[in-house]
Amino acid sequence: TLGTRLNAASTRGIVRAKTGSLVDVSSLSGITLTKDGRALGFSIMVHSHNGELAPHKDTLDAAATYLTGCGCR
Repeated sequence: TLGTRLNAASTRGIVRAKTGSLVDVSSLSGITLTKDGRALGFSIMVHSHNGELAPHKDTLDAAATYLTGCGCR
């Protein structure tokens, strides 16, 4: 869940998303408001081969943070 993630002032309450995870797979899909006020839908999936449950949470969070901060025109 996002209860303990994306808690920075720039993303808290702005990124609305659902997590998903399996062994070797992590995903984050949702909607955010960009810095210019546009609603932006996203879906990001990451696959690895290291046998971990829900790998790459930090990478997914960084991608959502980047999208929130972009102008995206």
